[in-house]
Amino acid sequence: MNDDTDTPVAVPSKERHVTHLHNAVFDLIFKNGKKVPIRLVLRYDTFDPYAVTFSFGKYSSDWVFGRELLVAGLEEGCGEGDVRIRPSTTPGRTVIELESPDGYALLDSSTRQLEEFLDCINEIVPLGCEAAFFQIDDELLTWLG
Repeated sequence: MNDDTDTPVAVPSKERHVTHLHNAVFDLIFKNGKKVPIRLVLRYDTFDPYAVTFSFGKYSSDWVFGRELLVAGLEEGCGEGDVRIRPSTTPGRTVIELESPDGYALLDSSTRQLEEFLDCINEIVPLGCEAAFFQIDDELLTWLG
């Protein structure tokens, strides 16, 4: 903590790499309204501090999108393109739409479980401090091989 402001201070370090995994259960909603519970792993990695990953384990499918999109989507509808997040019409629930050329998924989640995930990752890298953890040189080396 910073003694002057009581605001968390991010300390960048390659040695401080952290991957946080958070088990979650969502309802997969079909077009006919039927709901089926599905297990996901929500992942946050300080190697990519701006992103979160929703992993559909046994389906070998990962969706990576902006951390700020998830934060904003809990309060109001947001997102364009492949990922859209909005509060549900049911209080305490959040709807996530995932769309690609290969298909479409409508997920319903407890808002609380998403807030718990965000609370955990905010302990690792406070929102707004991601730049201190982003290693642009490492990213360029990865891309350039």
